[in-house]
Amino acid sequence: MSFAGQTVLLLGAGYLARFLQPLFSDADRVVAVRRTPVEDSSTGGTNVAPYSLDLFAPAALDVLRAALGDGLVTVVFLLPPSTFGDTSPTEKLAALFDCLSKLTLRRAVLVSSTGVYAQSPGGLFAVDSPLSRASQRTRRLCAIEQAWQTFLPAVSVLRLAGLYGPGRIIGREAVLSGAVVPGDPDAWLNLVRIEDAARAVRAATEVEPVLPAGLISDGIPVRRGVYYATLARLLRVQAPEFDLSKAPLRGGAGRCDPAATWRMLRLRPQYPDVDSSLAELLCEQGAG
Repeated sequence: MSFAGQTVLLLGAGYLARFLQPLFSDADRVVAVRRTPVEDSSTGGTNVAPYSLDLFAPAALDVLRAALGDGLVTVVFLLPPSTFGDTSPTEKLAALFDCLSKLTLRRAVLVSSTGVYAQSPGGLFAVDSPLSRASQRTRRLCAIEQAWQTFLPAVSVLRLAGLYGPGRIIGREAVLSGAVVPGDPDAWLNLVRIEDAARAVRAATEVEPVLPAGLISDGIPVRRGVYYATLARLLRVQAPEFDLSKAPLRGGAGRCDPAATWRMLRLRPQYPDVDSSLAELLCEQGAG
């Protein structure tokens, strides 16, 4: 579908938003909101309007409401759970929801995390697998999802695996510094390259019928030890050691099966091979 005649509202315009903005070049306007001033909008476009606002401050929401006007709006919520502090998400989001309720909302996409799933050593989990409330972080993630699902029926919750891509290579600094890596080398890493994550979010804003929940990774989990060994080889340094005393679950973290979500979004990952992606990224930014 085309977003002509619509405003796309990106709430939490950080790393992922940089890659989302160009995908909405067909929108009349992309309003990209973050708390701190935008340092680099080069990945945006002529239709991108950056705003520096605290989304939990009533005065800032008045500014946002005035900026959005009366047209049709699609919302993408990208704020991490850490921004909520100790306040309950329902309470923290109340003023924002009141602001959004005065708009003509078409759809919302909430970007969440695969960390919300209950996991067992080496187990496979899919989009409809049980969720976890075992830790404060997972309870907060679940509460944020529930708050959005209660506020707006037309909301998609898209749970993303670990993001990597240009300017963000997981573990690079630790490997270069020779640091000991905490955790279990046999645990699984579920990853998705940032460009594929952005494509999935864009698709979730338009696919019919509304996708209530989705799980996004590249579909090829990798052992942490294998990942770090590959990264070290590409960086031409020694592979790191691991500190098993900081591994709460031996062989832990499950393996994502995102196939159903990719099918529903009518997409396939363009970067399913972490090894070749790492080599490309390191070549682009210099290995050392």
